Amino acid sequence: MLRIASLSSGSCGNAILLSTSRTNILIDAGLPISYIDKSLRKLDKRLDQMDAILITHEHSDHVSSLEMISKKIDIPIYVNFEVIDRLPKKFKEMNLRVFPENDYFRLADLDIYSVSTSHDSMSSVGFCFYNNDHKAAIITDLGIVSDLVISALIGYDAMLIESNHDLEMLQKGGYPPFLKKRVQGARGHLSNDDAAEAIIALTTGREQKVLLGHLSQENNTPSKALDTVASRLKRSKIDSIDLKVAPRREISSVISLS
Repeated sequence: MLRIASLSSGSCGNAILLSTSRTNILIDAGLPISYIDKSLRKLDKRLDQMDAILITHEHSDHVSSLEMISKKIDIPIYVNFEVIDRLPKKFKEMNLRVFPENDYFRLADLDIYSVSTSHDSMSSVGFCFYNNDHKAAIITDLGIVSDLVISALIGYDAMLIESNHDLEMLQKGGYPPFLKKRVQGARGHLSNDDAAEAIIALTTGREQKVLLGHLSQENNTPSKALDTVASRLKRSKIDSIDLKVAPRREISSVISLS
């Protein structure tokens, strides 16, 4: 059994709960500790029940509460081997563990594969989680969907994938030119169209559950993301995708694989 719920998704802060019958993992902790704890309790979990926190990369909207959590609760925090020596001192005082990049590691009843993503951070990753016959993937904060990412995600049952911006909204919006260039660059964020193309490429024909995440508040809307991706799937005659949006500062629909 695998369950996934986004507690919040976007530049406002990110945290995702992934759990099995034996294990509870938090992916990223970029929100106030009070919000994380309250959200977990709504899902019948507590922060002190987390077996580990996995970090995708070091940007503040993914790590802002780590120091406070570490002071309150001794939770193992797993970080990419490529970045551990470059983290600020406050991180090195935490209960840090290291995972390999583009390789497997194990946590309790979960096999986990980390895959490099193209983002303007020290070294960002996405995660694939395996439990029994189920595979779930978390892949956000990437400017392009590389062949490496596609290869890692093949055969997923459930996935949270970035659908950050609508290209027209971004181009016509109020961001300064340098920021527009960053967002749509190869180390920025995926557009709705990019997300759709990735989902199409990874379609298996059986039911797959997808959460569109990390939506921009300024350059996207939940309806725009859903409509864009759903339209592309329809044109490709794909009707096997259960598609939803992971909202900002709200708990998403819970994905359950059993």
